Amino acid sequence: MIPQLLMAHFIADYPAQTDWIFRRKLAGWPGLLMHGGVVLVAQGSAVFPENIRLAPIVLAMALIHTLQDRVKIKYGDNWIKGHPIIPYVLDQLLHVALIIGVSFWTRTFNLRNVSPFTQWLALLVTGLVLVTWTYYITWRVALILGDDSYVRSWRWTGKLERTLAFAAGLLNVIYLAPLAFIVRLLVARSRHVSVRDEQYLLFDTILGIIIAAVFGFGIRLLGPF
Repeated sequence: MIPQLLMAHFIADYPAQTDWIFRRKLAGWPGLLMHGGVVLVAQGSAVFPENIRLAPIVLAMALIHTLQDRVKIKYGDNWIKGHPIIPYVLDQLLHVALIIGVSFWTRTFNLRNVSPFTQWLALLVTGLVLVTWTYYITWRVALILGDDSYVRSWRWTGKLERTLAFAAGLLNVIYLAPLAFIVRLLVARSRHVSVRDEQYLLFDTILGIIIAAVFGFGIRLLGPF
């Protein structure tokens, strides 16, 4: 159940958590409950209808997720002085720890088995979300004290190049992953921007391509084939 719940979590916390929802989440409980509802639907969809008996547990997980987000928003900066990347990473680690803990606990519930292919497919979707949306948002948090306009301006370009690198690893042609950098070069040329003019561009691109290719290759190795 871990792959399905991880997939649901990262979908709910990244692509499904739009800027509109995020701003309202920061403003108070209406936004927090809205986000909690998205988490509930995502995680419920991941385990139902095969294991409908988990409904109370999924509801409890969504409530814990919502309360944890509330605590992070209200007290995170006071508890952890310094860069906001620290409470951001800690928050995600706690979310994942909860999912893993619940998954191991429910192994004694005699749940209906999910096929290896379905679990691998959930890992595939999780990996794709991680190298696209999660990577992008993490960069935004990391640069929030600086100039995150860079991240916004290269948003879709970066997602495309990392998707291509992810596919190269998944298809076992990881040596072709560096070719994904062509996307960035073409877009930079169309904007009449020099690669050297962008402070973070080379580091961002190289790191993103490496992470995406490794994730893709790792998921290939975990495949049920």
